[in-house]
Amino acid sequence: MSDLSNASKPLVTSITRRAGLAALAATFAVIGLTAPSPSFAEDKKAIKVGIISGEDEDVWRVVVAEAAKKGLTIETVVFNDYTQPNEALERDEIDANAFQHKPYLDNQIKTQGYHIVPVGYTGVWPIGLYSKKHAKVADLPEGAVIGLPNDPSNEGRALHVLEHEGLIKLKDGTGILATTADIAENPKKLEIKELDAGIVGRSVDDLDAAVVNTDWALKSGLTPENRIAQEPVADNPYRNFIAVKAGAENEPWVKTLVASYQNETVKAEFDKVINSRLGLTILLITHEMEVIRSIADRVAVIDAGRIVEERAVWQVFADPKSEITRSLLGGIRPQLPPEIASRLAAGEGTETILRIDVAGEAARGALLSDLAATVPGPFRLVHGGVDHVQRQPVGTLFLAVSGADNAHLARTTTFLKDRGARVEVLGHVAGAV
Repeated sequence: MSDLSNASKPLVTSITRRAGLAALAATFAVIGLTAPSPSFAEDKKAIKVGIISGEDEDVWRVVVAEAAKKGLTIETVVFNDYTQPNEALERDEIDANAFQHKPYLDNQIKTQGYHIVPVGYTGVWPIGLYSKKHAKVADLPEGAVIGLPNDPSNEGRALHVLEHEGLIKLKDGTGILATTADIAENPKKLEIKELDAGIVGRSVDDLDAAVVNTDWALKSGLTPENRIAQEPVADNPYRNFIAVKAGAENEPWVKTLVASYQNETVKAEFDKVINSRLGLTILLITHEMEVIRSIADRVAVIDAGRIVEERAVWQVFADPKSEITRSLLGGIRPQLPPEIASRLAAGEGTETILRIDVAGEAARGALLSDLAATVPGPFRLVHGGVDHVQRQPVGTLFLAVSGADNAHLARTTTFLKDRGARVEVLGHVAGAV
């Protein structure tokens, strides 16, 4: 089965301002796909997508509207527990579903023999430890009764949360499908109660604490104040995704479906409906820098699993440090018009073309007016402008200065650098631009 973590392109991860840890992952690529089977050759214009009841229904109303703009009609089929959507997909009662993470699907394939593959990320929903009786993990008493979801993937996930908080220790080598039999140390003599994932959140009143999936926490009326711990987002293997039957993954309607979810409009609805209620942060994984500019606060650029730079969004847009970041930004940052770029040459020319990048305070002042007043001599703005990212001015300007006066060029570049601008000599042109 395709592993959606194996992306060939560098990813950009952005983090919004909300406190907490949850994630909307929008990878704008369909990953690991194979040639379509002839039996799936006809593209569909109307599909059924299985989802779980609750707040996700509001998000999918927006997805349905986005898909309609692309000529795809989506009917959502709402289920009340995790076991139903995969069975319905396997029986061809629906065309896709969107509710699960890979460890869960892997276990379902192993135990049920399903032929289902992931095709596009939706969100990472970090599982949390909730309590209405204790304000923090350290307050849990000896013999505390802790509820856990009883399905294999989420039980193991919950046990790892307890281990991360120092409440238990699992046997060495225990994987993500841990069970209570893998508990090696239980210093507080916790009593573990295994309950259905849909029940455990509603049982918090009767327990000292419970590990609850985020969607069930919402349905159970739990709040950020009730959450005393949760699993880390970093390297989290529990990213949810849209899934389809094996063999359909390369069909055009699948790509349209994924694109209908992975966009700024849906992200905004996701934020409003889900994250605002639980006080969660959104982690967005995308190659679309326009989306990053519009909605994110911080950005980390990842290449081959390694973060190559991480800063506030406006700082990365203003001064990208890595070649990969510059490549990703190339489509939305001002570029020298082709008719001028094609005339650039090394050496000397009638005019020298400078690229000037400014941001923050350097972009707020009357930079060009001050240049004209301080450094006498001709120059012209041939292209560029100033945008705003995170309410910070970020600009790229292309200036033409006389190519016959090296001293004037040196004074110009020195002045601009002293004002906090980055200056690059792009080349020379024979004749005015």
